[in-house]
Amino acid sequence: LCKIEEVNEKTARLLFDMGIKNPDELANANANEIHDNLKKLKEAKKNSYLSDIKTIEKWIVNAKIGDYKFSYAKIRYESLKERAFEEDLRIIAFNELILNKQIDLDFESINIANSGEIKEKFKESFNDMAVVRKNNKTIKDWEANNKTKLIDFKKKYFEEFEQNLSYEKFKEFYGDDGNDRICHYCKVTESEINELHNNGRIITKRIYSRGKSHEIDRTNPNGKYESGNIELCCYWCNNAKTDEFDENDFKPIGNAIGEVWKERLNKIRK
Repeated sequence: LCKIEEVNEKTARLLFDMGIKNPDELANANANEIHDNLKKLKEAKKNSYLSDIKTIEKWIVNAKIGDYKFSYAKIRYESLKERAFEEDLRIIAFNELILNKQIDLDFESINIANSGEIKEKFKESFNDMAVVRKNNKTIKDWEANNKTKLIDFKKKYFEEFEQNLSYEKFKEFYGDDGNDRICHYCKVTESEINELHNNGRIITKRIYSRGKSHEIDRTNPNGKYESGNIELCCYWCNNAKTDEFDENDFKPIGNAIGEVWKERLNKIRK
């Protein structure tokens, strides 16, 4: 299902769970029934968004004409869009509902480009977990009561995201599926990670969910996912860098991690 154009991994899993298990079944499916099932999943909180009928009809058409093109770049790109949306939505909601004590979010007048000052206040709020829980409840309650507005905002957000970082530009940056990607910080390649794993030199138990393929890092953690602010990054560097360090801050740490990889690889290759 992931091979069908415009069907990302998350959508494919949802379709699979509702009984559509291959492209042929999707090609013969009913768009309205899929929409109703997705709506039920969203109401059951098993899905965070609801695709419109036109989008679902595109999936069906692409399944019928055999427009299959699986790509890790596509999966990464869709994941970035979702991550960026969730992050900016939290900051916007925090600013409007918590800091400004508004009872609603007027997305038409809100500037999506959030300031660093708001992000710093958002981080500071995590010093008190009682406050965090209260803030989260306020935001979740708003989301539950404004589902249609949230869907419309997400569509607008994705349009702006794609203007700043189109899929074509991202794919050019990420490369083809057969590429041996290299970490911007420690210089380890994906093939070397695989070599380390096959020889028992990878310790983390998360290797089956994160680590085998390089991730996307924002060199300036307070910036956006856009050309000039993204680099390929291994799981270990990405995990260590978090949103605390910028590119220059992290260079010596990345070099040190790289030395550890070299030492482990040398032991294997002797």
